[in-house]
Amino acid sequence: MNIRYVSCLIITSLQLASCSIESNTNYFPLEEGLTWRYQVTKTTRDGVRQQKYIYTSLPEKIVNKETVAVRQSVDGTLLYYRDTEEGLSYIGKEIQSGIEREFHEDEHLIFSYPLKNGSQWQDITLTKLLVKTGPPQITNFKIVVQIPLEISIDSTDDTVSVPAGKFHHCIKLTKKGAEFIDAGNYIGRTIVRVKETSWYAPGVGLVKSIREETTEKKALDKGQLVIELELFED
Repeated sequence: MNIRYVSCLIITSLQLASCSIESNTNYFPLEEGLTWRYQVTKTTRDGVRQQKYIYTSLPEKIVNKETVAVRQSVDGTLLYYRDTEEGLSYIGKEIQSGIEREFHEDEHLIFSYPLKNGSQWQDITLTKLLVKTGPPQITNFKIVVQIPLEISIDSTDDTVSVPAGKFHHCIKLTKKGAEFIDAGNYIGRTIVRVKETSWYAPGVGLVKSIREETTEKKALDKGQLVIELELFED
């Protein structure tokens, strides 16, 4: 075989392998046997609440005639994910309801492939942090509305420090959206804004997320959710 041809073939093969490794870097690992523990700080008009999120990855299973990846939360809820050439999606969860388990479909695109700086896509989210249950309300009051989101990868080389340690070469994902609504009651018409910034580390997944929801009304003006990785075990 021609030496020049062999050299070109080797170089091309190495280039292809390099591209494959780079494109397949796993920023949301789904293989069985992984555990994540997160420190969570939720701030609403009711005050600050600390809690833990713990997830373990389980074997794949069949849901609605398709093979999906599975994570289980500490309360037994099963979270389902679909990974295709187009992207990674969360498709819903299965919860215990009495003696039966029920599947609740709630599909959202986590990543649109390829993962590269400047990539953009859209999604929809429900607000969950605009809540007030104390005086002067007699009953619980909260704003739960759909907000269209613009999502972008703003960096592929961030460094993030969390309780679990320092993580390099992280993807920084930013979600932004706003909607004009009539919240009724004593809130009335207002603009609801959502901003969420998340960092995903290669081989680990989500290491930090900061979500903020705001309105223009002082009575129910903001809420925040901060999630930080505390422990990762493989």
